[in-house]
Amino acid sequence: MEPESDVKFYRSIFISDVHLGTRRSQAAALLEFLRARGPQWTTSVQSEGLATLAWLSRNQEDRSAVRVYLESRVNDLRLGVRSAALRALGELGDPQATSVLQTFAQASKQTPEQAAAANALAKVREARRSAPELGELR
Repeated sequence: MEPESDVKFYRSIFISDVHLGTRRSQAAALLEFLRARGPQWTTSVQSEGLATLAWLSRNQEDRSAVRVYLESRVNDLRLGVRSAALRALGELGDPQATSVLQTFAQASKQTPEQAAAANALAKVREARRSAPELGELR
């Protein structure tokens, strides 16, 4: 009989949370799960995980841990993951991601990453302009 291994294999992953997008969402738990398991997933699954993480975290006061994780994924070996991470940074809307997005957006040639970064940068800048308007509504 073989000893049991601590390695778990997932055939499918379903993310369900009644509090999606609220302060009580489980974005921190998803972040930890992505850190631990994300790199072993296919490009499309990992890309969806990054997008979901950014969407869940976009309204949190402190988005720094998510931003740092997404920034770490922009250098992935897979083009799809790099582009997804750049799009996710735009969805997150953290102005501190601006320098990373500018680096990719100002690339000398047209690439999928350049386009994703340019769009993400526009989203971050729009979110920054909208923030004072939201304060006026309160």
